[in-house]
This record gives sequence, structure tokens and C-alpha cells, in this order.
Amino acid sequence: MSAETPQAQGETKTQPLATFRHRTISASVFENQGQKGRYLSVSVQKRYKADKGDWQTTNSFQRDELPVLQELVRQAYAFILEEENKAPAQGE
Repeated sequence: MSAETPQAQGETKTQPLATFRHRTISASVFENQGQKGRYLSVSVQKRYKADKGDWQTTNSFQRDELPVLQELVRQAYAFILEEENKAPAQGE
């Protein structure tokens, strides 16, 4: 089950079930509901400091960051497989 945090003007933000990080790169697993029921998705991002000194987020990665991204996505995939294996047992 995912938690929600109130945001400005009545919006809610879904919190990830899990986040895998290495330095400024992260892969987060989110729970979603669709027509066929619950499914999990992964969002990847990188944080960096802009010229003005404030933190920004991007979904663009440099060549040398791809192996790190690959490992974080692998960890997220393993987490999703574990969650999917738990799901039938919880319904019994």
C-alpha cells in the first residue's frame, strides 16, 4: 500500500514503495491501479545542482551513468518480482 502526502492546492503525491539510489541517481517503484487491477511501475531520475545553486531533476543520463542506472533498474525489477510473488499469498 502506498502512502499519500498532501500537496499544494489539494493535490496528493503518491510515495514510492521502494527507492534504489546511488549518489544522485534513483529508481523508484510505485503502486498504481488500472482497469486490470494493481500494477507496479518504475520511475528513474537524476538530481543535479543548477547554475543558480538550486536542485533540479532530470530523466536524461550520460553514457557513464548508464551502468549505474542499469543496476538500479535491476534492483527495482527484483523488488517488483518479490512483490508480485507475495500478492497471491496475501489473498488466501
